[in-house]
Amino acid sequence: MNGRQLKRFMEWSARYFNTLRPGDTAISVDPGFADYNYFMFEGVCYRVDPGMEPGGRILDLTWPDGAPVKDTDEFTLAVNNYCAASQLLVPGVICEADDMPVLLEKDVRGDIGGIRELIRDYIVSVRDGVITPECSENWHIVGIE
Repeated sequence: MNGRQLKRFMEWSARYFNTLRPGDTAISVDPGFADYNYFMFEGVCYRVDPGMEPGGRILDLTWPDGAPVKDTDEFTLAVNNYCAASQLLVPGVICEADDMPVLLEKDVRGDIGGIRELIRDYIVSVRDGVITPECSENWHIVGIE
């Protein structure tokens, strides 16, 4: 997908938060937006401001080196089949029909493993079977102390 599509996806996900209003002392979430539909994105840096209206909440979207993400920059995302089939690849949910991300054929294998198998292959082949969880702190919620 390109940078424009990524930001639309991120903005769609940021609808998870209710809009902060004057006097709010905590962030709350929309009970109609399922928790499993909120995504955190790795490989970029950004801020989420729930004080802004939906569609304008993703701020300072940059590459890890600080360079701004351009609409034409290219990204490869790994998502599960539920996300792809129910949001990302449904025209009108995140992107319009004429602006859909390109789906890689290997990501829609019919077997049960799918993306889990690809992740396992990466861990075994590239990371020698070892992963060390780390918090990259590449994103932050802003607008409330």
